[in-house]
Amino acid sequence: MFNGCVRLTNIVIPDTVQKMSAGVFYGCDKLKTIRMPYALLQTNLFFPSSKMVTLELTKDGNVVETIPAVFRKDYSSKPNWLHKEDYLIPIGKKDILLFDKLIAAGTYDGFTTNEDQRIAAILWRLNTKDIPVEEELLPLIRDFLSAKLEKATKIAMQGKALDNIRNLISLGVISSENEQQVVKILKRSKDEGIKEIGNTLGQLIAENKSAHLDDEKPFPLDDSPSIANCNVLDLRRDIDQLRQAGVRWLHVDLMDGNYVPNLCFPVRIMKDLKEAYPDMTLDVHIMVNNPIDYVERMADAGVDYLSFHTDSTPFVIRTIDRIRAKGMKPGVVLNPSARVDTLQPYANMVDMVTLMAVEPGFAGQKFMMSTVDRVAQTATLRKQSGRDFLINVDGAITYEGLTPCIQRGANVIVTGIFTVFQQPDGIVSACKRFDRTCEDALAAELIGDAY
Repeated sequence: MFNGCVRLTNIVIPDTVQKMSAGVFYGCDKLKTIRMPYALLQTNLFFPSSKMVTLELTKDGNVVETIPAVFRKDYSSKPNWLHKEDYLIPIGKKDILLFDKLIAAGTYDGFTTNEDQRIAAILWRLNTKDIPVEEELLPLIRDFLSAKLEKATKIAMQGKALDNIRNLISLGVISSENEQQVVKILKRSKDEGIKEIGNTLGQLIAENKSAHLDDEKPFPLDDSPSIANCNVLDLRRDIDQLRQAGVRWLHVDLMDGNYVPNLCFPVRIMKDLKEAYPDMTLDVHIMVNNPIDYVERMADAGVDYLSFHTDSTPFVIRTIDRIRAKGMKPGVVLNPSARVDTLQPYANMVDMVTLMAVEPGFAGQKFMMSTVDRVAQTATLRKQSGRDFLINVDGAITYEGLTPCIQRGANVIVTGIFTVFQQPDGIVSACKRFDRTCEDALAAELIGDAY
């Protein structure tokens, strides 16, 4: 329909349109903005001539998401790509890792972008908090934006200015050193709201510094209560009490009855938990054979951390890569009998290492004090690897084992019936007592390579 419309620059596709053919915008070289129903989105719509497109995606007539760019592969070097591979659309989890590598490097895997397009895309990504940008890519992004400070500031002013400026401050692009330069740019705007940001920029920078002071501990310690210890008939009541106590994580076990001789929780509960408690980190431990078969369903359910046993699959690296590609943070789990040094090949690839303090599969076992030494060994490996992965201790943790584990480098503790649940004073008081013990442990002298 629009094939060859070289003067077309903007178009709105109403929700009444149910289907569009591939290449419908072929040859529309000047097309920059399309508003279209979310359900119609497909990469080959723009084949092969669109250079930059802003997509406004609608549902029920309302714009639900604005995407700053569609990146195109260079046909001159390899003309035989399939249509579905021609364009990278930064939406959802499918292409997000590739997208991030592209905006960090400027070109990647045959995709290219221009300077303005790249800055706009970075600002958009920094605002999508549900899937954070990989930490190792942030220095590349920061260096690029810092070198293009004036342009980055001007483009930041065109959208969600306050959010964009806050993100640039948090990233270190805007700082007290270049504050006056940025203020001059902001105050040249005709928008009074942006001028006000210029007036308060110093305060925003100071607030960011103050916020980071609270995070100066290399690893904040998190209580990750295992819901396997909740009263199943009162699950929501128990979780609400955990939230009341300030708990930010939930630990969920998934067992297949094969890897361990037990069953625990259907896959559906992950989605239900995330929908009911979207602000809580969902820490899922899968005790299954062939864990890669579960990755997509866990991603669809909204899982944040997905950890699997290294001895449950011959394809550990492939499984780690798949988990990360689906937008989750990958973790590996070691059973008590496994040597810590077997983690060596994966230490720089994971976001969390879980050390089992009991044999997996059943609640109510006795904590193995040998776990304390294993935490210390894992902390040393963490330091050597250069990757700041979390160390999670899972299984029958007691106060006897809690303090030495923290002092040797544990960051996440899966709590159960010995610390949080089935306590005479209730869940809220038990959680606060746990927190006080953790604070005392962190305030004491740390041991070895703890942090």
